[in-house]
Amino acid sequence: MIVGTIEIRQHENVYFIPMDIYLTHDYPDSMPICYVVALENMGIVHNHKYVDNAGKCYLPYLSNVRTTKSNITNSGMIDQRL
Repeated sequence: MIVGTIEIRQHENVYFIPMDIYLTHDYPDSMPICYVVALENMGIVHNHKYVDNAGKCYLPYLSNVRTTKSNITNSGMIDQRL
């Protein structure tokens, strides 16, 4: 598991969103599973386009993983914005 934050800029504000990224035992043959970790003072927007109510992320990159060409370091996955 990779734990960290992703910087999001919105309306001239900067937010650091806590994330957990799980690499399954068969990575890179399967895509990573990513979650927003909502802290006590945070909430997840209801009906968000890319994040469900449990925090699981559904990013275009994760839907289009090409196991022979994609990996977490060369793909820009970490740079995807929610």
